[in-house]
This record gives sequence, structure tokens and C-alpha cells, in this order.
Amino acid sequence: MEKVLKYSVLRYSPNIVTGEAINQGILYSDETRGYHSFRYTHNYDRILKFDDTLRKEELVSILEGIEKEINSDKYKESFDIDSFIKYYINSYYFEKNLSFLYDDLEKGVMTSMPCI
Repeated sequence: MEKVLKYSVLRYSPNIVTGEAINQGILYSDETRGYHSFRYTHNYDRILKFDDTLRKEELVSILEGIEKEINSDKYKESFDIDSFIKYYINSYYFEKNLSFLYDDLEKGVMTSMPCI
């Protein structure tokens, strides 16, 4: 039986005016199964080359913080991806969520990972 997996890409833009951005992670959610996860890149050098004003410690802290929040007890009962992503509106922001059908959750998640 096919299921729907929603996802939203976390992007970083040092300058909203120029529109330049780099993908940093992907937030996944299947509300019918109670599944949600945040997976992010560990290729920090690529991001630091994109914006040489970033510090690695800051970058790691932000990505780990999002992952920690996603996995917190706050979202143990329910998780609404639309509500979560609306709070990220500055240099770090989530794109409007999209979705795809899947049979195997891990295959579906891993298929989308190359974009980060």
C-alpha cells in the first residue's frame, strides 16, 4: 500500500535579496504513521565554502538543534510539518513542503537524500 511522505528542504541564504541559497537538510513527515525525521548534510566544508562568514560550530549547532527539537517529546504525540516550518523565515528557512508516494519508507527517504 502506497503512503504519502511530506518533506521540506532546509536552505541557508546569507542574503535573501540575491536569492542564493544552499540546501542543508530535509525534514520528513508521514502524519498518518506518526513518523517525522530531520536528516542533514555532514559536508560542512561545502556549506562553509558557500559562505565564508559562517563558523562551523554555529552551523553544527543549528542543524543539531533542529534535529533535537524534532526528536523531542514535544512532537511525540503528533507533528504538523506545516506548523513547524513556518517559524524558520530568516537565513535558515524551510521550503514549502512537497510530497511523494512510497511503499518502503527507508527507500523513499534515501532516494531523496542526494539533493543535500
